[in-house]
Amino acid sequence: MYEHTIRVLEFEKIRSSLADFCLSMEGREEVLKEGFLFDPERLRTYQDYVEETREYLLREELPSLEFPALRDKIQRLQTEGVVLEGDEIFQCARYFTSVLRLKKYLKGAQEYEYRLLPGLSEDLEDFSSLAKEITSVLNPDGSVKDSHPELKRLRTRLSRLRTDIDRLAGTFIRGSAERWQSDVPTQRDGRLVLPLKAQYRSMVEGVIHYSSARGSTVYIEPPEIMAKNNDIALAEQEIRELILRILRELSGKLAERVEELSVLIERIVKIDTFICRGRYALKHACTRAAHRERGFRLKQARHPLLKEKAVPIDIETGSDIRALIISGPNAGGKTVSLKTVGLFVLMNQFGMQIPAEEGSELAVFNGVYADIGDEQSIESSLSTFSGHMNTLADMISHADREALVLLDEVGSGTDPGEGAALAMSIIDDCINREVTLLATSHHSLLKNYGYTTAHVQNASMDFDSRTLTPNYRVIVGFPGESHAFDIAARSGLPERVIRKAKEFMTSEMGEVSSMIGELERKQAELRSREDKLNSRETELKIQIKEHDLSVLNLRRKEHDLKERGYGELNRFLKESRRQLENLVSDLRKKGAARDAVRDVKQFIRAVEVREERERRQIESEEPEFTGNAEYQFKPGMEVITKPGRKRGIILRADKKNHWLVEIGALKINLPESELTPVKNEDSGKTGITAPPVSYDFSRGSAPPAAVFVLDLRGKRLDEALDLLNRQIDNALLSSLYEFEIVHGKGEGILQTGVRRLLKDSPRVEDYCYARPELGGTGKTIVKLKR
Repeated sequence: MYEHTIRVLEFEKIRSSLADFCLSMEGREEVLKEGFLFDPERLRTYQDYVEETREYLLREELPSLEFPALRDKIQRLQTEGVVLEGDEIFQCARYFTSVLRLKKYLKGAQEYEYRLLPGLSEDLEDFSSLAKEITSVLNPDGSVKDSHPELKRLRTRLSRLRTDIDRLAGTFIRGSAERWQSDVPTQRDGRLVLPLKAQYRSMVEGVIHYSSARGSTVYIEPPEIMAKNNDIALAEQEIRELILRILRELSGKLAERVEELSVLIERIVKIDTFICRGRYALKHACTRAAHRERGFRLKQARHPLLKEKAVPIDIETGSDIRALIISGPNAGGKTVSLKTVGLFVLMNQFGMQIPAEEGSELAVFNGVYADIGDEQSIESSLSTFSGHMNTLADMISHADREALVLLDEVGSGTDPGEGAALAMSIIDDCINREVTLLATSHHSLLKNYGYTTAHVQNASMDFDSRTLTPNYRVIVGFPGESHAFDIAARSGLPERVIRKAKEFMTSEMGEVSSMIGELERKQAELRSREDKLNSRETELKIQIKEHDLSVLNLRRKEHDLKERGYGELNRFLKESRRQLENLVSDLRKKGAARDAVRDVKQFIRAVEVREERERRQIESEEPEFTGNAEYQFKPGMEVITKPGRKRGIILRADKKNHWLVEIGALKINLPESELTPVKNEDSGKTGITAPPVSYDFSRGSAPPAAVFVLDLRGKRLDEALDLLNRQIDNALLSSLYEFEIVHGKGEGILQTGVRRLLKDSPRVEDYCYARPELGGTGKTIVKLKR
């Protein structure tokens, strides 16, 4: 990429921010020196890895990993005889342990049928046995563990010798306390010595090591103490030699596999570059830019360096457009839009996702050339205009058909007429060489050029002429006014100055300005109408949903009343049977007397009349039925089954003249002869589906029917997506074409996963967030295709 472009677009800040998400120091170093990808196929493959990584990070949290810098240590091990420090060897063990965790994490991607990440885990060599050996011998700080058998023996002996010398020193001091300056021995060069008063030094045999500053005290090592000191020194030397031998052995085992270690580090670095891009994408709500042959299309693009101050923009070039000229007032967002496009191209070809909405598209460019900002150079004696011309000359000599050129305020810094002519000539030259160009300008001549030249399109930054404030929206197809007079008046410039300035304007320029103003007003009217229509559509959707809920509640109440009616009828029949049994018993006892027979007949008649009346009343409230002989059964149709007169939904055709029917939580294969379609009371047609019912997901099981409100809060992402897929299936079977999903806001994991599934589902017609007072971004309203 053009180095000047990387600097003016501030891409290095993006690169540095990306490197902060690396797990290893080597990975960070790799990201800071990586180049851009110019081959579309290589870029597509690289982005496939990043996409899988981002999605997997969204599903499964990254385990705790620690990858200390090992590359320099491995290089040192290639020199024969090199012994690493204990803490350096333990860092290797931590590295190996993290490799094992990462390997297991990547292998788990198989459960989600990812095709790339599991393969990365297979390339990671297993060093767990060596890590176990190191951690069994060394402490985290690199010291050898006290539990080492040989070291434990030596340290026990050393401890005993130190106890003996302390006891011997105490005997010396207590034996003739008046000779000693203190009753506490001291250390000199690692040897214990006694503080003897100077006047007694001829009375005590031993080696004098040093005296105090005033000479009143000498520090002496008597022969008995000397022998003990020598024993301690020898014991300490044995310990040092043992520790060195242990470290040498461990370093040797690492050196034996130094080539494998080098390969392992490079593979971890490769994986780290994918993981850091996936983590960056999640942090900044990025999406993958789809590939297109030429130009770009960005939807709700947010400049990453502006963070929360960024205002999303939509900007694109048509299929036959090679140059887009953006005009409009100062501080309206033209330069930011220019930088956003250029920076997104760099991010995309650096293997990164971009902070924009799904549906954004970018071509692969072989170079990005930007002329943005003040190019004045005092050292080179260049004016602003000269600086721009130098930059443009260099750009034009390199840019070709596969290049992107960004020109900010092209033709400025000199005579307006000459500058506009020069700008048109530069753009014309780029068009002839089929360069993709994005430029900003205030020149009216360039606006006219955009209307009259093939492959060129005007665009403007939306501006509120009443408040004189920018809306930071790019409107393609219309040039923008500079609003210089309005802004000058608002800034306090005297009216007489502004009036005189308007007089200086030529009539032709006035006509062009008037035309642009009229276009802007019409555009504002169209946007206002569109906003009203969108608002009305939202209100209608809410009203439809409320109506559907009311109908559902009525059907539920109707169903409850029917069930209650059947219950009362069953109780009546049960009581009647009991009375009949008593009457029969009386008949037998009475020998079938005439009065008893009459009583039985009267009772049976009363039962028949009551049963007929009750059934007529209940059945009059049930859906009407049609014969099945003249109707074509199909999936999604509601039917009544003969066994028990149960209501069910046809799922699919089975063997000849048989259908798989869902009855509650059961799925049963039934012949057509046992099925009766339910008549739709509203349309008179058969095939009405049962109303959706509420369902408790607390046990994590699948819903037996669609629900109006699907609450996914508290669910794992994979569990939530499975429930949502089942909800869509059941909603279509139940003719429920609109429902709500409550996913909450939280960290946005459920929210992002749900909206991605809805976007990719061919059965979803539209989806949007609920209104703020109804849940906002914590709730999504879904509309299915009919």
